[in-house]
Amino acid sequence: MPLLYHLLTFTLYILVYSNSYNLVLSSYNSLTTTITLSLISSILINRVYKIAFVALFSFIYIILLHVHSSYGGLTESLISAVTDSNINESYDYIKNYFNFTFILLTLLHSFLLFKLTKYKHIKTKVIIIIFTLLLPMITVKNIDNHTKLNLTFPIYNYINIVVNYLDLKQIERREISNDWEFSNSNSNSNSNSNSNINYLIIIGESARKENFYSILEGMNIRESWSIIKNAYSPSTQTRVSVPRILTINSYQDINLNLNIIDLANKSGLNTFWFSNQGKFGEHDTPISIIANRSNKKIYHNYNYKNANNDFLLLDDLEKNLNGTNNLFILHTIGSHNDFCTRSKNSNFKLYTEEHLDYKKCYDNSIFNTIKLIESAEDIFKRASIEYKIIYFSDHGLITTNKSPYKAHGLGKNFSVEATNIPMILINSEKKHKTKTETYFLRDFPHTFAQWIGVNPIQLNIEKSIFNSNINQPRYVLDNDLNIHSI
Repeated sequence: MPLLYHLLTFTLYILVYSNSYNLVLSSYNSLTTTITLSLISSILINRVYKIAFVALFSFIYIILLHVHSSYGGLTESLISAVTDSNINESYDYIKNYFNFTFILLTLLHSFLLFKLTKYKHIKTKVIIIIFTLLLPMITVKNIDNHTKLNLTFPIYNYINIVVNYLDLKQIERREISNDWEFSNSNSNSNSNSNSNINYLIIIGESARKENFYSILEGMNIRESWSIIKNAYSPSTQTRVSVPRILTINSYQDINLNLNIIDLANKSGLNTFWFSNQGKFGEHDTPISIIANRSNKKIYHNYNYKNANNDFLLLDDLEKNLNGTNNLFILHTIGSHNDFCTRSKNSNFKLYTEEHLDYKKCYDNSIFNTIKLIESAEDIFKRASIEYKIIYFSDHGLITTNKSPYKAHGLGKNFSVEATNIPMILINSEKKHKTKTETYFLRDFPHTFAQWIGVNPIQLNIEKSIFNSNINQPRYVLDNDLNIHSI
């Protein structure tokens, strides 16, 4: 009884001084995993096999516990972060876990698990299970209170993550060819006619047109900015929308072999992709397989929860701004949920109170994006070179009555509202104007070709925003690729 009393007292102490939300999830994971492994190991009769099984899965479990405490949970992108690195980087990444605490926890968990299968007395089993629940507490109590762990089920469900990782690797290895063609009748049709210009595309995230333009109108809109009042993203979700912005597509069909990166490369531009979003995962891989066609690419994040301020992309831009004839694409985290995390990490804020509601946090993230666009333009101005910039959001959000009051328009929540997005054209030589024509961003490759001054045979000038008689089918897609007419 004294031992049980001290265990419960220590447990209560850690509960008081820990992040209780994370502690509950970790304890749940520990309990379900321990019971699952003990049931499996109890079936094994051979003592050697039982010890090997217990040691192996305790080793794996403690690794997963460390991953949860550091990153909030195991994901396909974290696996990719290790496997895509070279041997030295992977070793440095892994060796941080192999310290005294790790070895001690592994041995302790193995011992407890083995004893759990050996003893029959209920009281003894309860004491051992309490001991196993203390393992995540040792780690979780050091986690930042703003970091929330993922609710992960028993250890065998991690198999799904590994299987998804392997499936995504197959998608990532998909062959892409450069199928852009130019007419032989015009030898200059495949050569960028504006070789003294730098081009910049800024891809925003989850920016609603109403919030964006409302904040922008309260600022001094720069003379070089042209506002597109009625732009629509291809869909309500990043992984559906962005690939269609970057490639020639029609309804559900998408042609990866006709993407704007390859068009820029074939036109003689130096191409750069700098991303503050993920490189690998269900939502990221469909984009990164196109982005990886760039001459140079930098990814700053393997996990949305740990995303940094978008302004680090401007450091990439400035460091690589050598001469002209370059295409830079900045893929921002923008206004991705959690809005208050974005607001906390932002350089610029509309609202500076210590405790903000979600609506103010969201507006802060929008304001920070606008200041990012201004700062990007200022980099070109300081370099005294001509530039063209296009900003657009990958999709918008719907408004809701529940916190955080804005959400993706997915499934039954689909709404055209979630595809109505801000778009800005910036030119160092032109004056501000507002365009009221409706523009569907799924046809962006046609706009892009005109923007950089090339004329591939696949160009349909009627689908370019620079055409005064623009003619596009009026539809958007939901996240299941169903067609919705506008």
